[in-house]
Amino acid sequence: MKKLTKAILLTMLLAALPAIAATDHGRHDHGSMDNVIAGTATEAGIKATLKVNRAHSMVDLFLADAATGTPVTSGKAIANIKLPDGKTMEKELISMKMGQEHSFMNSLDLSLNGRYVFDVSVAIGSKQAKFGFVYTAK
Repeated sequence: MKKLTKAILLTMLLAALPAIAATDHGRHDHGSMDNVIAGTATEAGIKATLKVNRAHSMVDLFLADAATGTPVTSGKAIANIKLPDGKTMEKELISMKMGQEHSFMNSLDLSLNGRYVFDVSVAIGSKQAKFGFVYTAK
């Protein structure tokens, strides 16, 4: 009886595998196009990449040592942002680790279409750098 029960359960499991494999995985973020690189620049030995996620109203600044590629995990980053309507605002980008990546991030209302101009000042230990990025929302 136990062998019959095991055989039935195994058959049901094997029959269900194609259905499980075909389930929609589209809702998981696997590098979706919502995350757009606004630019990459290097200054004072620091490589900066700004990513904008309009769907989640987020901006992420990824910093790394330009020579080694080692991610920067501490420091201070301030973004002065010119919005498409001409208004300006200042945002501190907060250092945070999400999953395997470390970035300096903050929320930003990206509902307006047009150009967002980012002037980012970074202080990492004794190093200071300024970066400029432009993101166009359509």
